[in-house]
Amino acid sequence: MSIKVHTQATFLKEIEKIVREQKITYFEAICDYVQVNNIEPETVPKLINARLKQIIETEATDLNLINRGNKRAKFNL
Repeated sequence: MSIKVHTQATFLKEIEKIVREQKITYFEAICDYVQVNNIEPETVPKLINARLKQIIETEATDLNLINRGNKRAKFNL
C-alpha cells in the first residue's frame, strides 16, 4: 500500500478532478476522497486552502446550508 503525501495544491487538484469526473459538489468529493483513501477526517482542514474553502462556502450558500446575511455564517440545519 502506498501512502500519498498531499499539499494543499495537490489535494485541490485531486478534488477538482473528482468533481469534474463525477459531477458532484466539492463537499461530496472531499467526503468520497477521504473515505476511498482512508484519510482521517481530522486531517482534512489542514489540506483545505483559501480557494477550496471559498468554493465550499459558495456551494453551501447556494444550497441554503449557510446564511451569508449575518456577519458570521451559520448552518441552517
